[in-house]
Order: sequence, then C-alpha cells, then structure tokens
Amino acid sequence: DLRRASARRFSVRALQGARPVRYYVVDMTSSSAKLERGLDFHRQGRLAEAAVAYREVLGSEPRNADALHLLGLVMAAEGRGQDAVGFIGAAAALQPSNAVIHANFGSALSDLGRHAEAVQCFDRALTVQPDLAAAYLGRGSALMHLGRLDQALANLGQAVRLAPKDARAYNALGVALERAKRPEEALRIFQQALAFDPRNAEAHHNLGLVLAALGRHAEALASIERALALQPQQAALHSNRGTELLALRRPADALASFDRALGIQPGDAIPHHNRGLALMSLERHTEALASFDRALELAPVSVQTHLWRVKALVGLARPAEALASLDRTLMLAPPEFETHFQRGVALAMLERHEESIASFSQALTLDPNSPEAFNNRGAVLVRLFRPAEALEDFVNAVTRRPDYADAYVN
Repeated sequence: DLRRASARRFSVRALQGARPVRYYVVDMTSSSAKLERGLDFHRQGRLAEAAVAYREVLGSEPRNADALHLLGLVMAAEGRGQDAVGFIGAAAALQPSNAVIHANFGSALSDLGRHAEAVQCFDRALTVQPDLAAAYLGRGSALMHLGRLDQALANLGQAVRLAPKDARAYNALGVALERAKRPEEALRIFQQALAFDPRNAEAHHNLGLVLAALGRHAEALASIERALALQPQQAALHSNRGTELLALRRPADALASFDRALGIQPGDAIPHHNRGLALMSLERHTEALASFDRALELAPVSVQTHLWRVKALVGLARPAEALASLDRTLMLAPPEFETHFQRGVALAMLERHEESIASFSQALTLDPNSPEAFNNRGAVLVRLFRPAEALEDFVNAVTRRPDYADAYVN
C-alpha cells in the first residue's frame, strides 16, 4: 500500500528578550511638587495620572528635561513609540551629559526598529558613564537585531559583569547565545536568570524553547507552563505550549492550547497553522484544511502551510486539488523534498504512475535516506508490474528503518 507518512513540522515563536530592557532610572536635576507627584504615580503604575502631572509641569516649564524624559517613559510604557522618541529625544538634547536619558532614548528608538540610531545613543550614554549596565544591555540587544552577533555577545557579557544579579541581562545574553547556535550555553544562562528571578516569565519561556530545540520536550513543556502561570494572557505561550504537546503526541490537548492562543490573538498565522497540525494528527482533515486556509489568508507565502494544506487534501481523497495546490507552492520556493514527495502521492492517487515515480525519484535525490520515499516509489512500481525494482525499494526502506512494518508488508 502507498503510505503518506512524512516528517511533522511545527511553527514556534522566537525567543523573547531581544528588545532592549528599559530601565526607569531617574536622576532628576529639577524639583517641584508636581514632578514629584507624577513620579509617585509613575512608580505605582498609575501612568495616566503621572502623565497629567508631567504635562502640568511642561505647561509652565516646556524645557524641563526631567518632565520630558518621564513623560516619554510613560509613552513608551503605553506603546506610543513615536511620542516616546519625541519626548525623550528632547530631554536628551537638553541634558547631553545625562547617560540614563541617552540610554532610554536608545531603547525607545530600538522599540521602533531604529536599531542603528539606538546604538549611537547607547554609545553616547557610555561615553558619559562607562559603567552603565543598562546601556551595554540596550546596545547588545540593538546589535543583535542588526545581525552583529559577536559584538552583541560582548556587550551583553559586559552588562552581566556590571549587573551580576540582573535576570533581564542574563535573559538577553541567553537569547544572543541561542542565535549564535550555542544552545547549551544559552540553557545555562537562562537557568542563571531564573536563579536570580524565578518570576521572570520571559526566561522561563526562552528556557522552554531552547529545551524544545534540544529535543527535551517534557522539560520544555514544564518551563512554558511556568511562564504561563506568570503570564496567562500571552498568546505566544499558549501557542508554544501546544507545539510541545504535539511533540509529546498529545494532539487533543495541543488543540485546546492553540484555540486558547487564537482566543487571545485571532489574527496570528502560527497558531492557525499548528491547529491544523493537531487536527491532522486527530484525522480531522476537513477542519485541518480550514485551519490551513485561514493561516494562508494571514501568511500567504508560507511554504510549509501550503504543503500541509496539500496533505489535508490528500487525506480527504482530493488529489487533483492537492496537485493544483502543489503547483502554487512551486511558485513560492525552490522545490524541496517534501514538495516532490507530496506530488508523488497526489499523482499516484490520480493513477499517473510514471509521473509519480519521477516525483519520488526527485525526492530521493534530495533525501536519499528517506524510507517513506523508497516505500512509496516501490508501491507505485508494483502497480506498474515492476516487482523486481519494487523489491529493491522496499529493501532500501526497511534497511533505513528496521521497524517499518508497512514496508515489510509491501
């Protein structure tokens, strides 16, 4: 029989913590009752009231650098990045020797993706105060976004040396190590971050993602669930929890996690794609197809989603549509093993056997150790009454996978 088995692929989130950490350190040079009142509100998290107080100061003192700086920090906390850059930039112009303002200006610029400009701000901060850990942390994170990993690692290492118990600095260093493909070191750094701050949800999440990349899925799930206990409304955590449940072959539980993620953030393609994977594992192909279609509405050029859509169509015995979908996939990216493999399956179902054999043969040129491709090509060869060639393929399949029952049957 023809078997459609192929490797499962999951979409996961990137590690968190690459953004510069904003330090709300305030060294005020001016003093007024309104400013102090605003700062009290600010420290209590009452940002709207703090903003009112800062604006009152600026109404009478429009060049008050402290009020401009603090109001900029409120804007940043509220996600109003352009306003934050405007206010903190104005404060930096008024107080060119204030390292903290320059560091926070760099963080605000990085939040807008203006990482090269941010590096210049952190440089100015470090010129004024060479031991400012926050500036090294922000500079390292900005350099990471610019792809300058060696420099990022050096800066984040310096941030850790200057602030040896700062969990956020360790978390950022762990992200850089993971991006530098040093997962074991990243693992140790995230563990160190959590030793300093067990409630650091980002470090728990990142630790889970590194464990997952190392194939330690049960531990990864535990770490992600610790992060979820701290941040239950973060969609990415629910999505990545579902990914680990899929890896642990718990598709029904995974489906519930993806649904929770979509309840929080319905316009995200990743949980729609992964929801489709869970439904495929549950053999609910019609629903899986709908999930893949929704994912493609949100991310039309995702080759992996297109390929899984093909698998859903094959599962629904709709090979002609699967073939048409594969043709669209071929327009998006150079052919890979999975494209040729699925094309071979669809062509076999359409009884276009010679073309099917050609597709499986192309798949095997890309992965000459695939037992599924050998097994499927052999099955089509049997249909063409070429048993000697088929037998050779089946032997190749069981040689590469000694527990491959279907290939032994064939």
